[in-house]
Amino acid sequence: MKTLTSITKNIVLTTKKRVGPAIPSVKTKKKDVVKNKTIQSTNKKSISIYKWNDLNKSINKVYRYPTDGEINEANYFFNSSKVDFAWANSDPDKLFSLIDRIKHPKPEVLFLGRSNSGKSTLLNNIVTNLHSNSLDRVAKVSKKTGFTKTLNCFTIGNKLNIIDTPGYGQNSSVDQGDLVMKYLKQQKALCRVFLLISAEKSINKWDSSMIDFLSTNRIAYDLVFTKIDKIKHLDSFKKELKDQRLDELPIFPRLILTNSETNKKCLKRYGVDFLRSVILESCNLSKKKL
Repeated sequence: MKTLTSITKNIVLTTKKRVGPAIPSVKTKKKDVVKNKTIQSTNKKSISIYKWNDLNKSINKVYRYPTDGEINEANYFFNSSKVDFAWANSDPDKLFSLIDRIKHPKPEVLFLGRSNSGKSTLLNNIVTNLHSNSLDRVAKVSKKTGFTKTLNCFTIGNKLNIIDTPGYGQNSSVDQGDLVMKYLKQQKALCRVFLLISAEKSINKWDSSMIDFLSTNRIAYDLVFTKIDKIKHLDSFKKELKDQRLDELPIFPRLILTNSETNKKCLKRYGVDFLRSVILESCNLSKKKL
């Protein structure tokens, strides 16, 4: 019998190509050539003005997409809430000693991902007002791979915590990995993990192993694809997602697409309001409780 690890890696890392029947050659008329060129031109234009929110909806048909009211509620909460830096820790013994002394822990979500997948940038995105083009620097950001060395906790509106973690893979250490794994297994207040994947690099063996770990330990998680603005052809990216057969994972996650910065291609910070709503839902924070 195959292990869960081998099954998951096969699902995530293997792309199956299906060969269809041969297509008979047909003589093309000049009118058809002109028509095809027009269609290609229209497709290129539609990609450049693609409605990103619709894209998030189309790849999450299994889940109910947040209503406009829920999106507005989430945006209001994050736009108006004070963000406090709670703690940073790299010593598991001291960390869990501290956590055990908290009588009424706040619900938590955790950002996980390989080095330079954009965890700190996404956290800054979430806590920055969506009307602002520049991001608040709540979490320190660096182009240096492996810049974050500790678990960092940020409290939002005194209602929930967001945990930023060291990246795995390049420039990471065994101690950092052990700390994160222990926290994922033992933190009872943890409601959901958001596994970040750089869209331009796609899923690799480290991501596959992490998906396996989360599934095996029955830890609720969603996949957040960052840096979507760096993808040149969105239709090709959608096909790649389908070929990776993510819907066959033991625990089917949401797929949340976000852009890392605003530019001519991405005039707004897309996907942030969707992620905000999912965070509130995961922490069971309804409008009445806020």
